[in-house]
Amino acid sequence: MTRAIFVVDSNDKVTYIEYVDEVTNHPDYEKAINAVKQAK
Repeated sequence: MTRAIFVVDSNDKVTYIEYVDEVTNHPDYEKAINAVKQAK
């Protein structure tokens, strides 16, 4: 099992993906939040 974060912009384009190899590890939420802020 793994965790993942995807950010999709208003044009349905995936702009950010991060996979974490262990369920007990957390993705880099700060990077994901910044990707959301930059998505148009």
